[in-house]
Amino acid sequence: MAAGADGMWVLLHFGKRLPEYVGLVDLQLNQIVASNQGQFEAIVTDIAASEAAIWVAAFNKEWFSVTTHYSIIELDPKTTFVKQKITYASVSSIYSAMPTMAVGAGTMWVCLPDSGLYRVPLSAGKETETHF
Repeated sequence: MAAGADGMWVLLHFGKRLPEYVGLVDLQLNQIVASNQGQFEAIVTDIAASEAAIWVAAFNKEWFSVTTHYSIIELDPKTTFVKQKITYASVSSIYSAMPTMAVGAGTMWVCLPDSGLYRVPLSAGKETETHF
């Protein structure tokens, strides 16, 4: 889950499937009021939110593929449309690059198990990431 400006963003799955979408839970109505269903084909593994964007970590759905491609996908919180997709890893095991993410104080934090912790400023004009 991730707290956004308009409510809680959650990973959505149907039945016993892995999460493929994100949804916005309206805290007054106690129901999902927005979803990005059908916008990309991926398994979502983590979510982070800022006022300006929703960030999801995802990997391709081709289970029997030799290589799994991981991406961080930025969604517009008002429309849930994809703003950008950043491919960051191609690995032979889905677990070797599964990230965790958080957003706070104008920064996105991404931890990649195989390569460490990254701090990425979200403010305009600051393109530099820091690796720890």
